[in-house]
Amino acid sequence: MKDTIKITWIIALLAVIGFSVAACSDDDDSGGSIFTYEGTVSNPDGIKATDFSYSYYGEQLSDYINEPASATISGSKLTIKLGVPKDEFLKEQEIGKYVTMTPSNAKVFLFNTLYTYDGEYYLSCMKDDSELGFIYVDRDVTIKGTEDMSTYDMSLKKGWNYVIPTIEKKDKYTFTSSTTMPSGFQWTVIRNAQRW
Repeated sequence: MKDTIKITWIIALLAVIGFSVAACSDDDDSGGSIFTYEGTVSNPDGIKATDFSYSYYGEQLSDYINEPASATISGSKLTIKLGVPKDEFLKEQEIGKYVTMTPSNAKVFLFNTLYTYDGEYYLSCMKDDSELGFIYVDRDVTIKGTEDMSTYDMSLKKGWNYVIPTIEKKDKYTFTSSTTMPSGFQWTVIRNAQRW
């Protein structure tokens, strides 16, 4: 169920902002500060993995993000550090017909899951059935509107932001954003049932 929710919300957001891993123009204005999170992590199965610095199976965060690009666990403490995404992965977006992004030439990088190298485990930050994601923007951006059963009311600040999906009812989402960790969300280590 959690895998389905995770995949569904990121597909909905990607469909609207048209994110793809493609080269951007040379006039990048990325800048931004390093994102750092330190807090507790739940590990109900006592999984021994400590390094979650991968975005996909075997693909390091540092392939996409300038150092620092790490997510590590020590006991019950989780530390995430994210630098600025590499220029070639920041891209101007095509927005859906009923959703607007202002300014329209902002560049975006998006991901929502941190994995171990072998893809066997991942970190999820959940509250009820909502899972947080990360989005980087190269300037202050707003994304507003409704399309395909999803409503967007996001005010993003230059740098890293949390994407907060709220499930209104089956297949209907509202997306908001925050520069700080929203209350009630808990990081958890999960065994990947759909391992590659």
